[in-house]
Amino acid sequence: MTLLIQKIDEALAQLSMPLTPAQVQCGWTKNAKIAAIQYLTEVRENSRSAVPYDIVRTLDSCGVFGGDLHCRIAEISNLADTTS
Repeated sequence: MTLLIQKIDEALAQLSMPLTPAQVQCGWTKNAKIAAIQYLTEVRENSRSAVPYDIVRTLDSCGVFGGDLHCRIAEISNLADTTS
C-alpha cells in the first residue's frame, strides 16, 4: 500500500464518523463531508489527473477553514499532486 492510499484510507475512516463539535466549529457540514469523500474516493480509484477540482478550494468555498481533518485532506491533495 502506498503512502497516498494509506492516508486516503485514514481520512475516509475519519469522514465516515459523525462530525465532532470541533469539526463543526471549523465549518464542516454534511455537504463538505460528501465533497471530501467523493474527492478522496476518486483519487484512490483513479489517478489524481482524473479529479477535476481542487479539494482544498472546494472545502474553503463550503466554509471549512481549518482543523485536523482539513489539514489531513490538504496534505493528501498535495501528495496526490506530486505522485501523478
